[in-house]
Amino acid sequence: MKTKDIKNLSVTQLEKELGNFKKEQFNLRIQKMNSQITNSARITIVRRTIAKINIYKPEEESIMTKRVLQGKVVSTKNLKTLVIEVIRKFRHPVLLKVIKRSKKYHAHYEEGTFAVGDTVKIIESAPISKLKKWKVLGDK
Repeated sequence: MKTKDIKNLSVTQLEKELGNFKKEQFNLRIQKMNSQITNSARITIVRRTIAKINIYKPEEESIMTKRVLQGKVVSTKNLKTLVIEVIRKFRHPVLLKVIKRSKKYHAHYEEGTFAVGDTVKIIESAPISKLKKWKVLGDK
C-alpha cells in the first residue's frame, strides 16, 4: 500500500486494513516456518505497510497510558504550582510488614482554588519545568 493511499483512509478503514495486514503477516510467518512460502519478499512489504499504518493512526490510540495519582495538597505558595504528597502502601518483601512511603510531587494547574489538605488527582504530563512533570486533574 502506498503512503498517499494510507493518508486518505478514515480511522475505521485504517483499523480494518491493519487487521488484514496483521493476519497476512501471521499467515506468512506460518508458511515460512513450514517452508511453504513462495514469495519471501512479501513478508518485508507487509511489515513495512503495518509500520506505515501505525504512523498515520490517530495519536490517542498509540500513546501509552499515563499514571494518575491521588494525594493531599501540602503547599500552595507557588503560582500555578501545587505540592502534593502521595502516600503508597506496600508489603516489605522480607519482613512482610505493610510499610507506608510518601513522596511529594510538584503539579501544574491553570485555574482553581486549592487549600492545604485538599485531596486532588494528578496525571503525568510532558515536563513543564525542572520539577513539574504532573498536572492537576479538574477542580477540587
